Amino acid sequence: MKPLRLLIALLIAQTLVAGCSNKDKGSDDSELMTKAGPAVLTKTIEYKANGKTYKGYLAVPEGEGPFPGVLVVHEWWGQTDYPRQRAVQLAEQGYVGFAVDMYGGGKTAKHPQDAKKFSKKVMGDMNLAEESFRAAMATLRKQDKVAKDKIAAMGYCFGGAVVLEMARRGVDLKMVASYHGDLTPMVKNEVTPIQTRILIFNGAADPFVPKEAVRTVREKLKSANVRYKLVNYKGAKHGFTNPEATEKGKKYSIPLAYDKRADQLSWDETMKAFKIVFR
Repeated sequence: MKPLRLLIALLIAQTLVAGCSNKDKGSDDSELMTKAGPAVLTKTIEYKANGKTYKGYLAVPEGEGPFPGVLVVHEWWGQTDYPRQRAVQLAEQGYVGFAVDMYGGGKTAKHPQDAKKFSKKVMGDMNLAEESFRAAMATLRKQDKVAKDKIAAMGYCFGGAVVLEMARRGVDLKMVASYHGDLTPMVKNEVTPIQTRILIFNGAADPFVPKEAVRTVREKLKSANVRYKLVNYKGAKHGFTNPEATEKGKKYSIPLAYDKRADQLSWDETMKAFKIVFR
């Protein structure tokens, strides 16, 4: 009898497992959300633009909402763990963070040469970049817990250039924050009066951002009566917000370095500004 009972128990267990597996396959996205940390739910969302599929990463605070939404635009490496971690940090602060995918298919670069190639392609056609950015923003706005009229963006390195350009183009954003971002688009193009508040956090020791570029951007924003703040962190190099920057800088012999002080100060400054623009 014991072998028979054991066989029956095993059959029941297999049936239960199969039932659970089938339920998961038929579940909608909200049921597939997984815990990322205290009071944060995350999931991957696909969206389409330019005939391509993009993969965004959503981080949502627990609670009824609605919460302000913040788009996070990645460095030239693509949507790695770093921008996703930033999305989670935003959710921990009471915002819906959405790490966007500017390359399509969730593509990431392992080597600076690939990163340069990927980012150059996007920056070479900012009309297409705007289309994909707007698609990501529309996807964020569709989320149930997002306050549709309270959307901002933050970007790092390549992403910093993207969010500044989106603001310059008049995309409806409450605020954009650029961290060690490329200022070239702002330098080359006309800056007209816009409603978006702009924060620019730059490393004073960043060789990728010439002092003349910083000076030019200040003058343009000021003459256009744009609400902005530009902070230069003494001694901070390119990539100062990313804890992996120093290691990557050494590995590829490029001037990258993490700066804990500049990272924390720029984050705190951003959180203070969000409280103002999202009132």
